[in-house]
Amino acid sequence: MIFMSESRQAVLLIVLMAQSVFLSGLAPGQSPAEEQWLNFMKINPGIPRIPEDKKMGLLADRRNPDALWESALIVCDSAFESIRKGEVPGEVILPDVRVPLTLSFSRALSGGGKDISHRYALPRRDGDRISVQVRLSGDGKVSYGFIFLARREEKWFIDQWMLDLSDYPDIENNSNTGN
Repeated sequence: MIFMSESRQAVLLIVLMAQSVFLSGLAPGQSPAEEQWLNFMKINPGIPRIPEDKKMGLLADRRNPDALWESALIVCDSAFESIRKGEVPGEVILPDVRVPLTLSFSRALSGGGKDISHRYALPRRDGDRISVQVRLSGDGKVSYGFIFLARREEKWFIDQWMLDLSDYPDIENNSNTGN
């Protein structure tokens, strides 16, 4: 039997805890947010913290995207590009809900494209579904909502759109201003 003073026992305990963190990458009971932080720091040394929004929390890091949700955000980007142009993003809408969502987008885009910017929170994946919280801003307005995506035949499609576009200004059509 080995006898140690209390201070040596404390040091040994700390060393053993540090060793378990080093070997597993996570301390016992460490939260997913802490795991995300560790992964972020491995990929982005020198950056002081994960980008975040006060209301949404951690933002999706587009410089080093997670392969599990990168392709889903590309679908969302495509939808926002169509919206800026005043076009219904029909090709990225799940076929099962294409008619009702197309009608909704048509009403929202009846005056033309929308002048909005967007930011994505860190997506949450549940099997073949992903939810993405989104921050919209434009013309001094800010709003929040969600885009839900479903995976079919190895592709992501928008299943639900819970963002109100009606509060944002239409982009003026300047195509007739050229001489």
